[in-house]
Amino acid sequence: KFNQTSGVCEYALHSLDLTIVHDGAGSILSVRAAAVLTYLTANSETGGAELEQKYRLSFLKTAEMEKGPRQLSGTPGYKVGSPVLAGVLTSSGNKEAIQQFISGMPIPVAGRGISSALSNELGKTGRCSSSSHDSVIYGVDRISECVVDLSLSALRAFCKGEGSRTYEDYISSLDAGLGPGHLPPLPIQMLSGLGYAGSSSSNISMRYTNQRSFVAPWGQASATNLAEWTPTELDLLDTPEEMLWNVTSLTCQRVTSGIKYSLLTAFAGQESDRQNKIQRIKMEYITSDWRFREELQTVENQTQAFRLRFLVQFLSMQQQGAEVSTLKKPSTSMFF
Repeated sequence: KFNQTSGVCEYALHSLDLTIVHDGAGSILSVRAAAVLTYLTANSETGGAELEQKYRLSFLKTAEMEKGPRQLSGTPGYKVGSPVLAGVLTSSGNKEAIQQFISGMPIPVAGRGISSALSNELGKTGRCSSSSHDSVIYGVDRISECVVDLSLSALRAFCKGEGSRTYEDYISSLDAGLGPGHLPPLPIQMLSGLGYAGSSSSNISMRYTNQRSFVAPWGQASATNLAEWTPTELDLLDTPEEMLWNVTSLTCQRVTSGIKYSLLTAFAGQESDRQNKIQRIKMEYITSDWRFREELQTVENQTQAFRLRFLVQFLSMQQQGAEVSTLKKPSTSMFF
């Protein structure tokens, strides 16, 4: 409809996605539609307006439908409190798409961890694990902490770069002297290598190391349309600064002990219908010194809990009113 007061055409059709669900044997079971509406303002000089409309038709088999739709976090702008969409680049032949994480951008959280063969203990709460994650939530700053257990000999070997196993292989082993590998850094190991393109210790291979990684600028981005993700590709982290072992204080200095996620956000669209989007994401290392406590040194294979920390911070881009007058919404499908 046209608003005479503001001179704005409201709820104009921007895009329409049709999904036809079939059984694979020639029968159509249902048809679903998802529409994106927008506001249209006339050009002050010409008095006219242009609107690019997009249409998409997708076919989905019942078996694929049963897996459920991929996570959506807005239409199209992010809804505060929804997961930040994220994934890594995948390809098949000459086709590329996003392998999207089901629950959004992962952040490690304290869990039960891996059962420790060092002390015959079941997994203890508060421990770090590459399988214990939560989601980065749009608009929500947070601090997440978990701990890793290291014996004195393991801390020394880890700090000197003598380890050659993942942390989880180390903690499930009976040989406490051979510490975990220091590369990728332990926080990156908890993310299975996500966001990392640096060196790795011998015999350590992470699933997502060196893979191009992305977050979605919009909450309705399509995993099958790479162009909707490329503006917010993640700059992969390199090999961190080398650690130093202080034999006098039994301290490992300059340990990469955490990750900071910084997300720059902005508004787009009319003042009356602002849409949230992500402009950029950056991951940075957090470093600290790890000192083995003196009172624990007398017990053979005694482990000490060392803390990993993960920070999420959302930063709003400074904008003037004119900067949010144009909304470029992606053409996306509700189901694919």
